[in-house]
Amino acid sequence: MFSEITTADFAQAVPGCDQGIRKAFTEISKLGATTEGLATLSRVFSTCTPLKSAADAAALADWMSGGITYMAMGDYPYPSTFLGPLPGYPINASCQRWADSIKKGKDNLAAVVDLIGVFYNFTGQAGKCYSLGSSVPDLGTDGWEYQTCTEMVMPMATNGISDMFNPAPWDEKGWVQFCQQKYNVTPRADWVIDYYGGEVLPNGGNNVVGSNILFSNGRLDPWRGGGVQTSPSKDLPVVIIEGGAHHLDLREPNQQDPASVTRARQLELKYVLKWIAEAHQRRG
Repeated sequence: MFSEITTADFAQAVPGCDQGIRKAFTEISKLGATTEGLATLSRVFSTCTPLKSAADAAALADWMSGGITYMAMGDYPYPSTFLGPLPGYPINASCQRWADSIKKGKDNLAAVVDLIGVFYNFTGQAGKCYSLGSSVPDLGTDGWEYQTCTEMVMPMATNGISDMFNPAPWDEKGWVQFCQQKYNVTPRADWVIDYYGGEVLPNGGNNVVGSNILFSNGRLDPWRGGGVQTSPSKDLPVVIIEGGAHHLDLREPNQQDPASVTRARQLELKYVLKWIAEAHQRRG
């Protein structure tokens, strides 16, 4: 669902934007198969180091995927620096750049370079060329990565059909090898389901696995696909934030916040106060 939601975000920003991105990924794969094509990719994307192999072209596609998915996560209604310097609603801004470039006569691949520049070079931070090794500011993600190598495995995949990315099926064996090599641990793929009860989240009798939790998800957030989107019980309410990206409700309030996130925060406060009052009554 992650890649499908990302694709939908770009599709609704500017008509045809997702299709332009899809076509660009296909072009990168095709051009990456020849020496002449690699030279074209190096020139069009202004890479700091010339691409010399199909593996380099694949790295370029991964670099582009990273910028696209981070814009989906950080698609806030105001400028932010959480995932790097971005304008408000960066998906809208990037797709508009793509559309403007097409209108000016640029081919699709060059227009997509302008699109991805919203993430990688919005303030000119990339300089005159792109280093494919650069991604986002240091977010201290080793802790998160270690968690995905132990108790919270995240099967990520793309298919190129319901999403706009190159097909990349989930490779569990490859992930296990990566985790063993980097952290000397073996992922426990079923740990979350075994411990928390998976999607069912039973609530009652001797099978209580959760209560007094409000699950919030932004409609624009690709991670919504792995979230709880239907309330399992009265003690586990759910709110979907229209126009909200990754944890928008947990960010500091902003004058440009949509009304949906303001309502979500009010609902969260209401439930927290309710649960505190109930705790006091039980102890009273």
